[in-house]
Amino acid sequence: FIDSMDKIKQELKEIQEKKVAIDDELIRIKHETVHSYMEMAEVSDYLSAADLKRHKDLQDKALKWLFNRGFIAMAEFALPNGKRADIFAYNESQIIIFEIKVSVNDLMTDYNWKEYLPYCHDFFFLTPDDLEDAVLDKMKSIKCGRFIETDTSIRLIRADQRNVEQVKNEDELKLAAARFLSKKFIYGY
Repeated sequence: FIDSMDKIKQELKEIQEKKVAIDDELIRIKHETVHSYMEMAEVSDYLSAADLKRHKDLQDKALKWLFNRGFIAMAEFALPNGKRADIFAYNESQIIIFEIKVSVNDLMTDYNWKEYLPYCHDFFFLTPDDLEDAVLDKMKSIKCGRFIETDTSIRLIRADQRNVEQVKNEDELKLAAARFLSKKFIYGY
């Protein structure tokens, strides 16, 4: 009987140690998770300070453009697949995602953008106008859309030509986006 009690105590101790290790790992992961555009910029190793500012400027122009057209829009929105859309916007009938690219290097090192496609009706690259050839090469097989920066806003160059009938988790995405904006308003992040 004493041996079995000692064995149970030992197993309980091992379980508690594993729990502490898991809790510590969760805390570590939480602190390493990117929560904002600026945090993403700080950990980025391929965008210069000038590129980061340009990205933010393009993001601001796109958010204003979308808002002025009746969309609810937000930056750095986490999709269900764990990817983060530069801009996610929706209205009653449409979900749009913008992927912002500010340099050829930024464009060519991104391999994740195709994973955004199931979560939107329309997908657009938004770039400075001098990236036209690189963007066309990147998107030639998908037929997604393209916007370019103007002095004060953005301009549509090519509509998304994909034929999307249904967006994956559409209602859940819209609810998550509303909660994201509520959290930002209430807590400031």
